[in-house]
Amino acid sequence: MRHLAFVYGTLLSGEVNHHLLAGAELLGPHRTEPCFTMVQLGAYPGVARGGNTAIAGEIYRIDAGDLERLD
Repeated sequence: MRHLAFVYGTLLSGEVNHHLLAGAELLGPHRTEPCFTMVQLGAYPGVARGGNTAIAGEIYRIDAGDLERLD
């Protein structure tokens, strides 16, 4: 089964964790509506619904193996 994944931060092309998406198909850049809040979750940031921030990232088509690596 294939899934769509929106990624941002260190998962983006050229960033340090992008290797986790090695088997994924890049569909292109995407910017969300400005309806999120960025939160700090220790070593990694997170995104929560509510707020007025738009998040810039990329959309990938991924499979179960890709999803497991990202998790």
